Amino acid sequence: MRYSLYSGAGNTFAITDEPISPENVAILCEEHAIDGVIFGEDVFRMRIFNRDGSEAEMCGNGLRCFVKNLIEQNIHQERYEIETLAGTHIAWANGDQICVKLPPPQDFRWNLSIPPYHLHHLNTGVPHAVLFVESVDEIDLTQLGPSIRYHSLFPEGVNVNVVDPISLQMRTYERGVEAETLACGTGAVASALALAKQFGLPSPISMEVKSGEKLNISFTSDWQTIIMEGPANRVEVKKTISYTSPPYE
Repeated sequence: MRYSLYSGAGNTFAITDEPISPENVAILCEEHAIDGVIFGEDVFRMRIFNRDGSEAEMCGNGLRCFVKNLIEQNIHQERYEIETLAGTHIAWANGDQICVKLPPPQDFRWNLSIPPYHLHHLNTGVPHAVLFVESVDEIDLTQLGPSIRYHSLFPEGVNVNVVDPISLQMRTYERGVEAETLACGTGAVASALALAKQFGLPSPISMEVKSGEKLNISFTSDWQTIIMEGPANRVEVKKTISYTSPPYE
């Protein structure tokens, strides 16, 4: 199987146009210490699989990496319409940055209580919980992440974001990866919108993710237009590996 490795602000993925099985997703992610595998089912249609082999509805950074891969294949368009399980998303290049337009968030639940924390829930393509803390570095996400990710308030699971509202630093524990990742695009969007809601921060908001990179989130006051912009780069040349497990249906 041929694939390329990409990083979207620290979120890392293998991109391939060859079907791959859940077992081999896990093997590939373990081999390269990456967060997931993107299967280009068609030129403009992608599926994304988490490190544990489960399929995600969408991934903002993964989508930006997918578009960067199209550009590097000399597939140039002013606007790219990319199909995902969460619908069709429009993306484009802005210099060396990749932008993606996201749909309005859904399933707002503000000021939920999981003692000793208060948190906020919104779905920005995938479900996210946002907790505001004084220092993201002092949070043990290996303990806090699973306790919220599997909480009964979220029967389908949730990604967990801790956010410093002063420095705009954030960290994310991702469902499906079952660990902290260096970045999460939809998590950055959820965090920025929660900051706007709770603290009145205006657009754009620049979120600093664990990798130290920044994702810029722009939005209209009614949240009907949301744009995420950030870096996406190939981190390793194409590789070939042999697998024998049957691919996804």
